[in-house]
Amino acid sequence: METLEIQTRRLPAALAPSSYDAKTRTFEAIVTTGAGVKRVDSAGIYTEVLDVASINPAAMIGLPVLVDHNPSFDSHVGTITAARVEGGNLIASIKLTSDSSADPVARKVEDGVLNSMSLGYRVGKWTEKTVNGARVRTAGEIQPVEASLVATPADS
Repeated sequence: METLEIQTRRLPAALAPSSYDAKTRTFEAIVTTGAGVKRVDSAGIYTEVLDVASINPAAMIGLPVLVDHNPSFDSHVGTITAARVEGGNLIASIKLTSDSSADPVARKVEDGVLNSMSLGYRVGKWTEKTVNGARVRTAGEIQPVEASLVATPADS
């Protein structure tokens, strides 16, 4: 079985602080829009685009929500409880842990200062084309691994 590298992308992902419920510590967030992000590989610069339609929302349920893609025990602050694709966006319902270690994260989400998400994923299939002289690689057969709350999105 081929091992697939975990990819990450950070997007300004509209956490919708108005959806935050302090009592249940839940909120909704756009995890990815699939928008182009500049990357570099051995062949040079390219734009990576995600085929959001290739993501199975059911595969998101139960995945960890981390801080900054850090897979440590302390950075695991929540879980994805539901997901859907809507308008080309992958949207997740997120529940933060009740553990006090996540209190600072919960406050930042509630205040709207922590408002970006990043998807960690593996790519099962790449397609490449040239658009206006530039390389564009589209990630398909995407296998989500985690979602992270991040301070700085990739395309900021």
